Amino acid sequence: MPKVKQILNVQEAAVDHLLGDYARDNGFRLMIKPRLRDVIDVEDMELTSRERNFLFTSHLDFVAADTTNVPVLAIEYDGSQHWNDYKQRDRDTIKDRLCKAAGLDLLRIDNLYTRKAGRWQVLGYILEMHEIGKVFAEAQAQGSIPWDEPFIHTSIIDTTDPQRLTFTGLDMAAIERLQRLLATHSINWWGQWWRVLDGRAETRSLLALPNGQFLSSSCEIRQFAIEGISALQLAEELTTAELGWLTECYEKAEPVALSHEQGRRMLDELNPDPGKHTSTVGWSLHFSAGMPAT
Repeated sequence: MPKVKQILNVQEAAVDHLLGDYARDNGFRLMIKPRLRDVIDVEDMELTSRERNFLFTSHLDFVAADTTNVPVLAIEYDGSQHWNDYKQRDRDTIKDRLCKAAGLDLLRIDNLYTRKAGRWQVLGYILEMHEIGKVFAEAQAQGSIPWDEPFIHTSIIDTTDPQRLTFTGLDMAAIERLQRLLATHSINWWGQWWRVLDGRAETRSLLALPNGQFLSSSCEIRQFAIEGISALQLAEELTTAELGWLTECYEKAEPVALSHEQGRRMLDELNPDPGKHTSTVGWSLHFSAGMPAT
């Protein structure tokens, strides 16, 4: 007997729930698994035969459309095969190129985006910054904001708690905690490094404790190109948020610290040689707070 299949797997269903809130909040309509050909107008595009065939045989996981039924954002949920399967990555590259040519923002996500960081659900945070970034860009195009003024999403005031206004950011609470620990000499220093390699934005933080041990956090995100926030900015915030959480675990005597030898080996890999901007494996220092990370 023929059977119907689930349209969404468990992870995609979680994303669908979050995207439903986003669509309702912004007056959008959410479409699930529309054909790429139905979303992108290819009349004026110069396409190879492979790209044209791809258009008719592929779909997008989610598409948000405005009240005139014009797509404004595509979201792809990437499982592990999108990292490890060369053929899948090649197909992803074609899809990225076609969406870019059509002017359609494409956000690639995985299960990292359904997690919480502070008060934020990561995917909801990105989508909110995306919408604010679009409003900023429109105002800039209309001349009400200087053309050379950059959009800095972490400069937006968060008014969730009227008794304690702060800036947005997944890492704001962690930064406050780390700065307090630094001021009280509970930590020696912490630094963050970044690199963009093979379509991935990677960040890593290292924190030196007074007893010679270290704490380390990291994040790796596939590159995406949407208004408002970049993959690298997101990775940096998530890495700092994790580092703040690790300091809490450490204070509870949980076994989260690296030995002095482990930390030094990591620092040797991350830290550029004297006079050089990046390490031999591509890591660049983003910042260092407290004692220089040398």
